[in-house]
Amino acid sequence: MRQEHADVIGPDMVTTADIHLKSVNEVGHLLYFAGTNSWLILKDKTGQTLSSHTIIS
Repeated sequence: MRQEHADVIGPDMVTTADIHLKSVNEVGHLLYFAGTNSWLILKDKTGQTLSSHTIIS
């Protein structure tokens, strides 16, 4: 995923333009969480996972 967007990622790993991704899984791959469930890894500023925001009790 990083290779596909290498033209907008600087050597310091800072993006120089917007990167539009299609899913949470693509975000995980871009951030090198490949092989894990990004829905359970990525958290908001309160510590809740993306998965917890989508579950209806």
